[in-house]
Amino acid sequence: MRDKDVGAESLTVANIPVHSLPTPSTSGLSQSQLDSVADCLSISKAKTKKRATYTPKEKATIARYATSNRIVDTVTHFKPQFAHLTENSVRRWKREYSKISGADGSAPEALLVGKRGRPTSLPAELDADLRRLLVTMREAGGVVNSTTIRGCLMGLVNANLTKYGTFLKFEVTHSWLTSLYTRMKFSQRKATTSRPPVSSGAYEETKLRYHFALQKVVDEYDIPEELIITLDQTPTKFFNLSNSTMSKRGESRTAVAHCGDKRTITATLAVTLSGDILPYQLIYKGTTKRCLPSADLLPAGFLLSYNKTHWSNTEETLNILNNVIKPYVDQKKKSLGKPDSQKVVVIWDDFSAHNAPRVLSLLSMLGICTVDIPKNLTHLLSPLDLTVNKKLKDFEREACASYVSRSLADHIQHNPEVGDFKLDIRLSVLKPLHAKTLTASYEFFKTVEGKKLIASGWRASGLTEAVRRCKEDGIDSRMLIDPFAALRI
Repeated sequence: MRDKDVGAESLTVANIPVHSLPTPSTSGLSQSQLDSVADCLSISKAKTKKRATYTPKEKATIARYATSNRIVDTVTHFKPQFAHLTENSVRRWKREYSKISGADGSAPEALLVGKRGRPTSLPAELDADLRRLLVTMREAGGVVNSTTIRGCLMGLVNANLTKYGTFLKFEVTHSWLTSLYTRMKFSQRKATTSRPPVSSGAYEETKLRYHFALQKVVDEYDIPEELIITLDQTPTKFFNLSNSTMSKRGESRTAVAHCGDKRTITATLAVTLSGDILPYQLIYKGTTKRCLPSADLLPAGFLLSYNKTHWSNTEETLNILNNVIKPYVDQKKKSLGKPDSQKVVVIWDDFSAHNAPRVLSLLSMLGICTVDIPKNLTHLLSPLDLTVNKKLKDFEREACASYVSRSLADHIQHNPEVGDFKLDIRLSVLKPLHAKTLTASYEFFKTVEGKKLIASGWRASGLTEAVRRCKEDGIDSRMLIDPFAALRI
């Protein structure tokens, strides 16, 4: 505590700080005895000064008097009534009163309207219209930056040149933008997703249609949980290093070596409502088989392929249906005692390759029905996006951190100087390590803990409960006409 702090509690006894006085526990005296001693020694306690407040009428009265008298005389005149009145306050009120007082010199309510602080550079109505427009654009997923803000402002000005024509040459400066963001309680941020915001009403409606589409198929064909499958493509990095690290406080730049490495492949994962995980499909970038890792490093059944972009397409979709989905389905039908005609349902996103004629023909031949996950809602309604894909990324980051630590430890053993340490991130080195990481993640998803994680993704999407209700209660006939009948039952 500093003795000169305004409003601080400073107790002194003959220039002795209060904390040097004894306490009941150290002196053996009671608190009342110590209080009596303090009174006799004239201990003073500085009181916190409170800010004086004035009503609009009082401000107007003082300002009216100041218009015909000196500031110092005004303070002296009202001092008995307002003990904390200052010359600065009177001067400010007089200035505002002079601007807005009428011909008769009366403006008692005018001082009530004005707000403290700097006025906005734009008229209040124009500023409010601009802020409303920017909020609307942002809620729709639009980009709001200095360029779009100026465009919106000029649009509003041109819409009413008679009133706002003088602002056609208004300069959108950095300080004005900062003020605008502050007043709107916004900040400049980097984009993290292309998905537009979804209102709660639209989300609930879309989710209900999605659940009903699955319920209808499951009820019609009596599909068991083992044959309800969802699959999804997700990028997986060879070198997935976390962007979070230790750094000195206040540093504006935090460098992390190789954190921008973007070399990836596409992994297509498939899981069932019963908690089973199917072998991965891994699509590498390349034109020959030399781009693939050794098959010995991956579990049996993994589907390896390659193309120039490492992206999924019609051919890759046909590939996974024939070589991953079909073998699993055939084996499950046999173990469950189901006939070959037993239908299967696959839940996936609305990807163009999923609707290609050849893919649709193969789905019909394999007896597979499909349910599309609503567009822009896979992050909320896809079981894989909710849990499994994130866990796969966690495996990658942990493996990457382990590789960096081992490499650095090996370097230090031969050379104590870490300044010349260089991490080997050639694909010939990373591909085998990455393959081992994918294998570790696959083995994890086959464990009890992994199955629980898969099941939690299905529950979070609402599909577990939707299928349970369908199997126990069936589908109300009214819902075949109106899926929202469930909301009124």
